Amino acid sequence: MGKTGPFSKTEKLFIADNYQTKDDIWIAGQLNRTIETVQKYKKKLLATISFITPEAQKETDEYALMLEGRPYWRELNAQFTKDELELIIWHWSRFLHQFRGDITSSEEMQVLDLLRMEIFISRNITEKANGLKEVERLKKHISKLYDSLAGDDTTDRETNSIIASMENNLAAMRSSQRSSTDEHMKLDAQKQKLFRELKTTRDQRKKTIEDSQTSFKALLAALDEEKMNRRVAIEIDLRNRSREKEYSKLTEYHTYGDGEVDLPLLNAESIMLENQNEKEEGDGD
Repeated sequence: MGKTGPFSKTEKLFIADNYQTKDDIWIAGQLNRTIETVQKYKKKLLATISFITPEAQKETDEYALMLEGRPYWRELNAQFTKDELELIIWHWSRFLHQFRGDITSSEEMQVLDLLRMEIFISRNITEKANGLKEVERLKKHISKLYDSLAGDDTTDRETNSIIASMENNLAAMRSSQRSSTDEHMKLDAQKQKLFRELKTTRDQRKKTIEDSQTSFKALLAALDEEKMNRRVAIEIDLRNRSREKEYSKLTEYHTYGDGEVDLPLLNAESIMLENQNEKEEGDGD
């Protein structure tokens, strides 16, 4: 028979170092443990391994240290058991990893409330499961008592009294189960509300991604429109300059091939411009 009792730190490290390359029988033999206890611990070990990179593990450890360094960590220690604290640290690290460490003070308090809610729900479910087991145990006991009734008035009277008392307890436990279910529903509703406020649900994350894509597309469209407006404005400016330059050339005297000098463009504006120029030249004389 192998050793009994909890695994020591040395034994846990030994299993962690060898479970990937050695079989359970070999590990159990080396530790003088039963195969069942080794397999049970290995399942627990695998459940805690997320197969993340050393860098990600370092980040997770830093987030855990961050929580343990907060002033309210002492309150959490007083409020929760050791196992519950380990679960809180794990969820805390996962949340901050999801948020990439970018979390405000108000969001931090919301995360803490969410973690408390998660623990309360876990307690509720555990208590409900224990209550159901107790209900089943009590039902079987009552059934045995009914089977033991032998027709003796004195004995049967005592037995019936015990049965009545146990059935009252059974009714109270069933009522407690219903209350536990109602409490669970309320806690879960509060939990979902906190999820929505933190925008951590899949639908909200998907909507955020879609909104960011829509905004990016809109930004690209706006940029394209701005480029088009700028290009059109440049073309209009070039056309205006070209027109002004050509108009200036056509409203000046030009010497043709036969030696005649005249204005290429004859219209009211060019004639008025010529008269104005001649007047200015006469005034100058």
